[in-house]
Amino acid sequence: MKKDVFLLFDTACIYEIVCLNYFLKFTGSETIFCSVRGSDITSMEGYRIGIDCKISDIELSNIRSLIIPGGDVSNMRNEEVYSLFRKAKERNVIIGGICAGVDILDESGILSNIQSTH
Repeated sequence: MKKDVFLLFDTACIYEIVCLNYFLKFTGSETIFCSVRGSDITSMEGYRIGIDCKISDIELSNIRSLIIPGGDVSNMRNEEVYSLFRKAKERNVIIGGICAGVDILDESGILSNIQSTH
């Protein structure tokens, strides 16, 4: 079964992914919440979110989509995160960025020569 992965972080805007997560459930795919270290996060809204795995545990061959929401993305500006998105692009994984999450996609280099609403 393919999985849809949300890359979450402290101060992520959870409201930005609530509807998307809801509709993905109807596709029969498994939704996974991931963080860089695998530890639970506290969203910008103050919700404590349980995390399923850490970034190094992601096996891209089983991933349908990789989504990063907005929020204060300053802690996501690192090579481990950028590398994950570059590898996901190489494997034709569907990649989504919402609000400031698009900044991370851009900084990773995967939006070069691609039109985006960024």
